[in-house]
Amino acid sequence: MRLFQFELKKIIFGKRFLYIIVFLILCISALFLRNHIFQATIQQEREEHILSAMREGQKNISQLELTIENNPKDEVAKGKIIRMEEIINTLFDMRKAFHAGDWQQELRIENLFLAQLQDYKAMGGEFSYLSEDIKRTLAYNTKHIATNIAPEHETYSTALPNFMKQIIDIIVNFGIIAVVLILVGDSLTTEFEQRSIQFLYTQPLKKSAIIRSKFWSAVIIYGVVTLCSLVTAWGVALLFGKQGTFLYPILIEENGIFSFMTITDYGIAALTSVTVIILFVISLCLIVSLLFKNTIVSLLTILILLIGGYALFAQLSFSNIEWLNPFEYVLAKETIHKVGYDWYKGIGVTLAAAFLCYIISLLRIRFVRTM
Repeated sequence: MRLFQFELKKIIFGKRFLYIIVFLILCISALFLRNHIFQATIQQEREEHILSAMREGQKNISQLELTIENNPKDEVAKGKIIRMEEIINTLFDMRKAFHAGDWQQELRIENLFLAQLQDYKAMGGEFSYLSEDIKRTLAYNTKHIATNIAPEHETYSTALPNFMKQIIDIIVNFGIIAVVLILVGDSLTTEFEQRSIQFLYTQPLKKSAIIRSKFWSAVIIYGVVTLCSLVTAWGVALLFGKQGTFLYPILIEENGIFSFMTITDYGIAALTSVTVIILFVISLCLIVSLLFKNTIVSLLTILILLIGGYALFAQLSFSNIEWLNPFEYVLAKETIHKVGYDWYKGIGVTLAAAFLCYIISLLRIRFVRTM
């Protein structure tokens, strides 16, 4: 217990930990400030999006009219012109709803526009909107109308739940892994490099206690950093942002089928997933450190294993055993968006890998020499 307390205090009261915490607080605050500044830009982009569609529609009509001039009997081109004129009129109505601030009416009209656009494309017409994007937007708009929850910009929202989700996305997409490696990735290798491991070996304690203290202090540090990040995001958005709702729907696409999770469900899934992979990363860090006893070599090896392992398994198809992948949660956001509510199926194998690395580390240190 004393060794664990010593390890924890050594990290928490170190300058590196203090700098990281201050850096995270400043970055999260700056990110919210950026979102706040871009609110006007969001409105401009939305209107430009509508106007761009109108211009493209007018261009299509001009091209079709040239086709009819060359072939007055082209009934297909005439039908496309009629459909495109309807689309442009719908876009005018959508722009009016946008300026009126009636988001529900705007989404309803946008759905009508997209349905008309699908008909136009089915007639052989060309438009820059991809079919998958049309389906995704239709599903998204329908869900917002049904739940009576106004849509927020995915990147620049200042609503508290949505900003929290943005921070969680950064945390779970390798962000917290990088921070943990910076803070505790060298906790064992420095003992060998500075020869302080010799002092630990002379103390009346088991060698396995060194591994246990390093492991659990790293786990605590992960918890403190994550909690600090979430509390900062909560505080900034609570003071300066919009209220929002944690029932806000998150679109999940699984095998071409669209479904939704609330921000609450997504947050629980994401933070659970990243906690599991962090346990694996810490255990992996310990065993690699015992093998190489060098900070740079160990960290590079861990990064190669994590990135390479995730990339390798992502390229392979495992059919019904696809969850036998200990690197599944290295990019937890991608995993959740890929499999939706089945996100938890990979927990078992990742925890097993973490436990195996931890046990090997406990056994390995008994045979490690100080010289």
